[in-house]
Amino acid sequence: MAASTAPSIKAALLSLLRADSGLSGVQCSYADPGQEVAQEAIFFARTLQTEQPDSFGQRKQKEQYDIEVVVGVTMDGNDPEACEERCWALVARLETIVRANNGVSGSLSAAMTNAAGYVAMGGISMDPFTAVGGSRVAVALCKIHVVAVK
Repeated sequence: MAASTAPSIKAALLSLLRADSGLSGVQCSYADPGQEVAQEAIFFARTLQTEQPDSFGQRKQKEQYDIEVVVGVTMDGNDPEACEERCWALVARLETIVRANNGVSGSLSAAMTNAAGYVAMGGISMDPFTAVGGSRVAVALCKIHVVAVK
């Protein structure tokens, strides 16, 4: 079985997120920062493989998976609309980065060493709620869909 392209795609996407001026001040990390989470954060969660790499036999290997990306915003006070709108703005920035770097010469496509395929935004779910202490929180779970054929 060939190694997954997921680690290289995640590393490339994290580099793009950290370098993006639109995300200045937003904590971008490889995994859940736990207690160290900032008021605005983007991090990777699960990787869900939807098709095994050996699906085409010995000659071609196709891999499909979704990388879950968590986008979270916490705001002091009681303004759920502002909190959710800020979270949607960060989701839009994530989508812009994915779209801008998916083409033939894009950083995400280039991260699929010796493979052809694409990286695209998948489903998004938004969950606004009140946190302990009265702060407002909005968390979006975004899926980045990847297809790679070697």
